[in-house]
Order: sequence, then C-alpha cells, then structure tokens
Amino acid sequence: MTEEQIKNRIIKRPVHSYWFNRDINSHDSHTEEGEYNFKDTSIGEQIVIYVYAWNMGDYGVSKKRILKYFGITGYRLRKILNGEIKGIIEALACFSEDTGLICGKAYFVNKHNLKP
Repeated sequence: MTEEQIKNRIIKRPVHSYWFNRDINSHDSHTEEGEYNFKDTSIGEQIVIYVYAWNMGDYGVSKKRILKYFGITGYRLRKILNGEIKGIIEALACFSEDTGLICGKAYFVNKHNLKP
C-alpha cells in the first residue's frame, strides 16, 4: 500500500489524552479508538493502517494494544510482522517525557519502506 492509500482508509484518527487530576492527586487518561475502512485488506495491511493512524498523532502503538484490537496472539503478530509486512513496521524505544529514560517500546510505520 502507498501512503496515500493508507491515509484514505483512515476515517477518524484515534485520540489519546493524558493529564494530572489535582482533585484526586492522580494521573488520568482517555482514549478513543479511530475508525478505519478495512474492506478488502489483509490482516497485515490492517495492522499497517492501524499503526499509521496512531503514528499520525505522534503516538507509538504497544504490542498489547495491537493484540487486543485485532484479537490475535503474539505468535501470529510476529509471523505477520516478519512475513507479509516485513520492514514496514518497526519496534522502537520510547522515552518518558518526565524523566527522559527509556520506558518501553512501541510500533511505528517506516514510511521509507512503503510502496511509492
């Protein structure tokens, strides 16, 4: 898929908000899943569309979020990432905005490996 084809399949971008609630002295967050047009696409292409939509908002997608959204196992995700869409999605380190330390990894679409 090209970058334009991916963008055209994103109907509504996902949103994530995170804030500190001073009333209860705790962090809070709200997440809204986006809406996508997955018609006539393989599971690999669906994952690329999903990850790309989150990346548009400068968010990395965790493995847990992908597994939960698509209802697949970690083994199946690994087979898809190393097979059908090899090189398109990369797992990169994430850093905490508060401490600057590594706080995990997330998946990002490598736009250089998409079809022109």
